Amino acid sequence: MKNDKRKTNKEELNKLKQACLKKAELLAEKYPTKKFSSWDIIANVLSESSGYPVYFFTLKADLDVVELIAEGLSASSIANRLSIPSQHVYNVAKIWGLDIMDSTLDFNPMYIYKDDMSAQDMMCGINEILSIPITLHGAKCIVNNIERYYDLRDFLEEYEDEKG
Repeated sequence: MKNDKRKTNKEELNKLKQACLKKAELLAEKYPTKKFSSWDIIANVLSESSGYPVYFFTLKADLDVVELIAEGLSASSIANRLSIPSQHVYNVAKIWGLDIMDSTLDFNPMYIYKDDMSAQDMMCGINEILSIPITLHGAKCIVNNIERYYDLRDFLEEYEDEKG
């Protein structure tokens, strides 16, 4: 049974690989002077096969980075966990208006966060846990990151519900 699943997975990967190679050739023919990244090609293939627009996959890909920023991880921790360049983490943060922590927090602030929580409340909740207190500015950054993550997640879920 395990071998059948591996065989199926390998077949699916080969199909995706072939579809990506074909898409790369088509894009190169259609736009000979433009360079396409692997992501451009993969997102186009996924878009065509699923009916979702390319931007949906881009937003979906950003979600993992945005979530880890909201959880209080530093750029280097996120980059290591997701095997991506740190610069990509900073780019995603800039796009979404997020504040990256200088170092990874000792806890996940999403466990403290409640809907519409103020930065002052977050600061009090965090400072009950940490031995080194955070500032009000730090708490504002944390609340902003969490709220933006929830906004993106909710948007993607609503979009999928409407589409599905």
